[in-house]
Amino acid sequence: MAYQVVDLPRLIPTSSGSTLTAAVGGLDDAESITIYAGAGASTQLQIQVCQFDPHLATSAIPTAASTEFFPLMASGTSSGFLFVQDGLALTLTDISFRGFRLLTTGLDVAGTSVATATKKILL
Repeated sequence: MAYQVVDLPRLIPTSSGSTLTAAVGGLDDAESITIYAGAGASTQLQIQVCQFDPHLATSAIPTAASTEFFPLMASGTSSGFLFVQDGLALTLTDISFRGFRLLTTGLDVAGTSVATATKKILL
């Protein structure tokens, strides 16, 4: 089996002063996802996941699918799955969601990348 690492879109705030990044979708083929926190990021980044693919038109989302984002929880913790800025990376395996975004703890500037991400796919 051969694998390939594919870059995902940069995670940038949706607008100046926003605490949410644009959502990333197209994850159906992902074996794993690695998120790399950037130097421009806020102190902590919370990963939020969704059942739907955020790149689909609303009309294409099945009625049984939730259109909300939920904090990804770490086993044995009561808070969201958090990690810190400045070159730290986190790999998520066994991907069972179709989209994700980051919630930052500070107000970031639109166009400033708070993180980058890659996905590993099976060829």
